[in-house]
Amino acid sequence: MRNNLIKTFLSTLALTSMMLVTVVTPAMAAPTIVIYQNAADQYVGCYYLNMLATGGTMKRAFVNALTTSENNGYPIYVTDTSGLTVNYESALNKAETYLQALNDPTISSNNSIVPVPTEQLNVDGTITPVVGWEGGYLP
Repeated sequence: MRNNLIKTFLSTLALTSMMLVTVVTPAMAAPTIVIYQNAADQYVGCYYLNMLATGGTMKRAFVNALTTSENNGYPIYVTDTSGLTVNYESALNKAETYLQALNDPTISSNNSIVPVPTEQLNVDGTITPVVGWEGGYLP
């Protein structure tokens, strides 16, 4: 059941990103950054749209990392183009899609406390330290 929710959530994220090409509205904001905790107790940031565009190794590493984080109950946050942050775990617990979570004030907020990532997911699927943090976006 959880794996199906994860796949549905990721599919909705991908679909939302693709729809941005046509229309951008607050309810259809696309994810920009995903921050997740890994087994090493590090917070890892990933440019979501870059991961979709790159695909391949980065996408596999991203999906594996999110699945591992979810299966171990580690926190996952999704920040979108409108500045909202979705608490991914809360959305899954309520069985909400990404679009539903964006509109649910108990799950998404402009004031969410999101950890600053210390690591970043790279195109080749590796994780390296983040050099700096500027305005909520990885450099």
